[in-house]
Amino acid sequence: MAKSPCPISKTQFLEKAEAVKVTIVDKLVPVATADKLRPSFVRSLSNQLSLGITRIVMADETADNVPEWERVHREHRGELPRRPDSVGE
Repeated sequence: MAKSPCPISKTQFLEKAEAVKVTIVDKLVPVATADKLRPSFVRSLSNQLSLGITRIVMADETADNVPEWERVHREHRGELPRRPDSVGE
């Protein structure tokens, strides 16, 4: 089958084109909770420590996340080094 020419030009298309928002992922993948994410977070920290990494700087951390760090430290005392004393260094 031969291709037919496009009925509008690229310029006409771009002038009339509108962005389309696709939200399939929001409906298929539930929002992750701290309880669901915590095991992989602890595993990631442990893996980094096993490589000899002794300090982790997480530039995107905020004071809102301090309770989560404290909980991880409390639940894994002895497995992980002490919790950081400051956020946003």
